[in-house]
Amino acid sequence: MSEIKPTTKTKKEFHKELEQLKQNHLDAEKKLDLAIKKLDEKINSRKFGIETSKTLQKQIQTTIDKLRSEQKEKILKRVEKQKELGKVDQNLVLITQKQEKQDQIKLSVEKQISEIENSFVELELSKKKTKSQTGLLENELKLKMQIIESCEDYTSQNFPKRTPQKFESKLNKLSSKENQKPSFIQQMMKQATKNF
Repeated sequence: MSEIKPTTKTKKEFHKELEQLKQNHLDAEKKLDLAIKKLDEKINSRKFGIETSKTLQKQIQTTIDKLRSEQKEKILKRVEKQKELGKVDQNLVLITQKQEKQDQIKLSVEKQISEIENSFVELELSKKKTKSQTGLLENELKLKMQIIESCEDYTSQNFPKRTPQKFESKLNKLSSKENQKPSFIQQMMKQATKNF
């Protein structure tokens, strides 16, 4: 590695960069909290929609069963009457068609409930993914702040005997601690020591 030269940045400049990183981190947390709040509102809304649809489905099923029971009784009475008269009741065809339409309504409601439940699952997965991405962002911000603090430490008057080799060693330890790829750490080292 090429020789590391002393930095021209002051402690005040490093403090300013650190405060900016902290502010960016706080802004990101606020945006995340707002996004999670909106997701929770959507999830609660979908849950209410699912419960409402299930209640509606039960009501429709109860109505259908009641109609079928009533129609069956009417059909049996008419069939018996028509048998006695030797005629065929054309209304039986219409009654059958009505029952088929009722079955179609039931299937349509069940399909809508299934779509709402699938949408609810997608919202839950989206929420987990957002939290995971935020965790990665927090780790990256922590690493950047630790690197800036190391630069501060190195240039401080309280530690005049520190050498570039010790500074590089501390950066390597930080990279191992955070389980980051070497290429990422090297990039951060170049950025932090570009004026060395």
